[in-house]
Amino acid sequence: MEEISISAERLYKNQVTQVAQLIQGDAQRILQVLEALDSTNLNVVKNAAWILGHDDALDSQTISKHMDRILFYLNHASHPSVQRCLLRALQRADIPIDKHGVLYEICYDFIINPSTPIAIRAFSMSICARISQPYPELQHELKTILLTQYENGSAGIKSKIKHTLKFINTSKTKKITADEPPF
Repeated sequence: MEEISISAERLYKNQVTQVAQLIQGDAQRILQVLEALDSTNLNVVKNAAWILGHDDALDSQTISKHMDRILFYLNHASHPSVQRCLLRALQRADIPIDKHGVLYEICYDFIINPSTPIAIRAFSMSICARISQPYPELQHELKTILLTQYENGSAGIKSKIKHTLKFINTSKTKKITADEPPF
């Protein structure tokens, strides 16, 4: 097996797709890309994050295996693109139950912070909505904060809040799997 080397040069979408397909299901290669998030070169970090956020890169089993590392990068990202790409992957994944609380809290903090980039806030809303399904008290808390955020939100945030509230209000309290898209 050849080693994955994340370049500092600009990547193009077709290159990201190829690498994402190459690492899919290969624990060693995924670990190599995750380790690239530790690079001191910001372009390497951004490229690695983009690969990890691609639809083909991370499946639920891989996310479960590397959840502690992913949570670390959500809290200590060197660039918002890392958070955005990891959250994009997490919104479609089955989150291990023992990580619900930690991930919910991280995403909740992203939602309530007005200086958080819009895409990070939007992905965080999806994740919080999915995590809250088995917990009615969290659904109520999430609805309350979303309604508060609606007042001063941009058009994009308002649209995401409407979709998230509709999802919460129309779904039954249950565990959502990766096969069921949140929206």
